[in-house]
Amino acid sequence: GGGGGGARGLETAYELATKNFVEGGNNRVVLATDGDFNVGPSTPEQLTELIEEHARTGVYISVLGFGMGNLKDSTMEAVADHGNGNYAYIDTLQEARKVLVDEFDSTMFAVAQDLKVQVEPNPATVAQYRLLGYDNRRLEDEEFDDDTKDAGDVGAGHAVTAFYEIVPADGEPVDDLDYQDARTGRSDDFLTVHVRYKQPGASTSTEVVFPARADAYTTRPTSDFRFASAVVEFALTATGSEHAEDADPTRARERAEAAVGEDPYGLRSEFVGLIDTYLEIAG
Repeated sequence: GGGGGGARGLETAYELATKNFVEGGNNRVVLATDGDFNVGPSTPEQLTELIEEHARTGVYISVLGFGMGNLKDSTMEAVADHGNGNYAYIDTLQEARKVLVDEFDSTMFAVAQDLKVQVEPNPATVAQYRLLGYDNRRLEDEEFDDDTKDAGDVGAGHAVTAFYEIVPADGEPVDDLDYQDARTGRSDDFLTVHVRYKQPGASTSTEVVFPARADAYTTRPTSDFRFASAVVEFALTATGSEHAEDADPTRARERAEAAVGEDPYGLRSEFVGLIDTYLEIAG
C-alpha cells in the first residue's frame, strides 16, 4: 500500500545476519531502497542510533539507492556512514555493473575500518591551502587520534581522490594568516599525509605517514590528474561554489574529453556526457 518501514526492515536484516554470523567471514546487509521510509523511525537522526548499535556487532552494510522523485539521499548516506558501510546510487544498468560487478570487491569486502586522512602542509612551502569538497566528511584535528571517533571503511581496491588548492609560500597571500609569524624549518616538502586505520574488528588504529617531497611537483600532470581536475572545475560551477571564480563547465568538458584515455568501463566518457546534459539544461 505504499508504506515503507525501513527501520523494521533493517532490524530484521541485522537479526538474520547476527543469527547466521560467520567468524572471520564477510557479514553484510545489502539494502536496496529509495530511502523513503514513511513508517516508523525515518529521519537520519532517528536511524543513526539503531544503525550504530548494529555496526558494533561486526555486520557491515551496503546501501544501494534506487528511484527518482522521492529519493531520500541523505537518509541512505546516513545509514551507510553510521553502519560501517558504503552507499551507491544506481540510476542505470551501467552503474549497477560498476558497483556490483566491476567494483564488487570494494563494495562488499572491507579491508580497513575507520580510515582517517590528515594532510599537514609545510608552512615553509605552502602559505595557504583549502580542501575542495568533502564538506560532510571533515573531522576536527583532535579527532584524528581518537579511536572512538567513527570514520570511513575501505573496501578491497578502493581509492579516493582529494584536491587541495594551495598558495605557495613565495606567492602573494590572499589574506592575513593567523600564524604568519611562526618560524618554519628548512624542509622543502610540500606536505605530509598521515593515515590512520583499524584492521577489521580491531579497536585500536595504526598510523602510516607519507611525505610529499619537492620532487613530487611536476609541470606535466598525468591524464588522471587532468581528468580529476576537470571533475573539480565542473563541480565548483555546478554547485555554485563561492570559490568558483572563473571555473567554466565548457573548459572542464574539453579537458575531461582530452584525458579520457583507455576508459575500460566507460566511466570517464559518461562524465563527459553528464557535462553535456548539464550544459543543455543550463542553456
